[in-house]
Amino acid sequence: MLFFSFIFTILSFTPLTTAILDDDILYDIKWHPESNSLIEPKNDFIITSKRKEKYSCVLPTFQTTDKKSTESILLSEIEPLIKKLYSKKLCTYRFDPYWTYELCHGKHIRQYHESKVDDKITTVQEYFLGYHHSDNQDIITNTDNQQILK
Repeated sequence: MLFFSFIFTILSFTPLTTAILDDDILYDIKWHPESNSLIEPKNDFIITSKRKEKYSCVLPTFQTTDKKSTESILLSEIEPLIKKLYSKKLCTYRFDPYWTYELCHGKHIRQYHESKVDDKITTVQEYFLGYHHSDNQDIITNTDNQQILK
């Protein structure tokens, strides 16, 4: 009788164990077929993850439909936009944890660190990264005798 109760107990728990111990495949990885086209070497990059897994990253080639060259910008196109910055003598700031960067349009680019001592701001370190000299700006002329920024 003890044997039958043991078998009955095992058989009654069998449906529960199949529900808990389900080994169905939950995810099906579908690999893309191999590409037969040759990848340009300049657009193919090998990237390694922290776990030393290697991935091939292919960047698409950039094709412009614009007939204007991105290398040459007419001075007449950009002048109205920049004139507003120069006339107002605006400065743009970027705050990093330690350094502050200051770009004063038409003047200079400055990198500095300020520290407060007893609610008094004192500049500890200051570097001028560049000055603007409008007379030395690289301006060239194209074949239509229009000024182009270099």
